[in-house]
Amino acid sequence: MPTRKINAFNADNTQESTACAYRDVTECPLCHYALEPKTLGAYYVAAERSHVHSALSVLEFCPRCRSVFVACYRSDDSMRTSSTADFGEPILCAPARAAIEKIPDGVRGISPDFAETYTQAHVAEATGLSSICGVGYRKALEFLVKDYLCSKAPQDAEQIKKEFLGASIKRIQDHRLKVLAERGTWIGNDEAHYVKKHTDLDLEQMKRFIRAMLNYIESELAFSAAEEILPR
Repeated sequence: MPTRKINAFNADNTQESTACAYRDVTECPLCHYALEPKTLGAYYVAAERSHVHSALSVLEFCPRCRSVFVACYRSDDSMRTSSTADFGEPILCAPARAAIEKIPDGVRGISPDFAETYTQAHVAEATGLSSICGVGYRKALEFLVKDYLCSKAPQDAEQIKKEFLGASIKRIQDHRLKVLAERGTWIGNDEAHYVKKHTDLDLEQMKRFIRAMLNYIESELAFSAAEEILPR
C-alpha cells in the first residue's frame, strides 16, 4: 500500500488539524477492483489519558463504482516520535461488501450445505469477523467431506453422518484429497480451540486447501461425466 500524508481535522475542534501518515487503500471494499481512491477528507481523534490509541478516519471515493467509503486507522500514541501521527494500514473499511467466491456447480449439487456455510464464513471474514470465520470454514469443510463421501457410498450415508470427521476423512480413497482434508481440519480445529497446535498454519492456508479440494472433486465429476459418453 502506498503511504500518504494528510492534514486531518481534529474531531474535538475542527478549527485545528493534525498531520497524519497512513497507507492508502488499494482495493475498493464494495466493488473489489484495484483503485487509487480520491480522498474527500479526514478526521483525527486524539487519544485520551486513559487510552493511548488515536484514530484516523479517511473518507474515500471509488471512481469505478462511484461509492463513498471510510477507511479507519488506529495509532499507538505512546510510540509517537515526531509531529506526524503514523497510522500504517487500515484496520477497517466501511461499508464493505464481500466478494463471493464462485463454488463449482457440481460441488454445490453434492453439498449445498457446504456452499451456504462457506459463503457465510467468507462474508464474516470480509466484514472483519476474523474471530469466528475460521469456525465457519471448519464447519463447511465437514459438510464437504461428509456429503462427498455420502455421494460416493450412499449405502454408508447414515454411518458417515454420525461419525467424527476424522473417521470420515480416513474413508477418502484419493491420497491427495485425504491429505488436503486432514490438514484443513487441523487448522480448522485450531480456530475453535483456546491453544493452537499448528501456530505456523493460518486461515489462508486452510482456504487454499479447501479450494484445492473443490478442484479435485469438480475434476472427478467431469471425468465421471466424460466416461458416460460412449463412442459412436
